[in-house]
Amino acid sequence: MKFSLLCTLATSSLVSSLLVACTSSAVAADLTVVVKDVKNTDGKILVALYNKADGFPRIPFLKNGTVASVGQVQVVFKDLPAGEYALSAFQDKNGNEKLDTNSMGIPNEPLGFSEDAKGKFGPPDFADARFKHTGTALTKTITLK
Repeated sequence: MKFSLLCTLATSSLVSSLLVACTSSAVAADLTVVVKDVKNTDGKILVALYNKADGFPRIPFLKNGTVASVGQVQVVFKDLPAGEYALSAFQDKNGNEKLDTNSMGIPNEPLGFSEDAKGKFGPPDFADARFKHTGTALTKTITLK
């Protein structure tokens, strides 16, 4: 009787652990960002991830970057929870970790947004750049302009 109860408890524990593992992997997964049209090797490519409209595109949820390489580069956000997000990327040519602009606020460095979103007189709205991350591995592409 004790052996049977012990086996039942062990089996239940194993099943519970497997269910938790499967559930956890279904709600968080890597987001790979491919940044295209990098024209030179100056500086770094910086990518910002946003999880809400408030603060977009000034206050990121997460940031990541890599050394600039002609053509395209990849940046990965590991174990990103499911949700709605937007991305921005730019080539930080001078290494100051901020998007440089001219006196009128127009960017001096190559810049792009998820969903190829564009603003009219400034950055695009979060709604135009947003995409859904379902918690499974996802790749998004941003083209620098």
